[in-house]
Amino acid sequence: MEIKKIIYASLSVIWTTAILYFSIMPAPELPAVGPNLSGFIQHLTAYLIYGLLLQRTFSRFSVPRRNAIVASVLAGLILGIFTEAIQLFIPNRVADIVDFVADIIGVLIGSVLAAYTKNIRLISK
Repeated sequence: MEIKKIIYASLSVIWTTAILYFSIMPAPELPAVGPNLSGFIQHLTAYLIYGLLLQRTFSRFSVPRRNAIVASVLAGLILGIFTEAIQLFIPNRVADIVDFVADIIGVLIGSVLAAYTKNIRLISK
């Protein structure tokens, strides 16, 4: 098996685990005041990287570009729903539709960006 396949697949698994870990950590007991723009940006960034990693992983396994985008977005959708739903049961955490929207936007941007930018390499040759 090609080493880049292993690296991209490993990075995707590690990033998925990181998203899950930080999503299930209890939040500090600080009240939120006003719109949480930093939370939106955090979700957008985390899922943008997730979409980019998934797209690159799928492309290494010869999945056609369009199918890889759909699979990446679907994986992000499932992970986003799961993490927001599980937060209903975690102390001081709240499921938030705005976070979920940031997740979807991020994974979509990341997967499309990775699919259509061949010159940007995460791993050098």
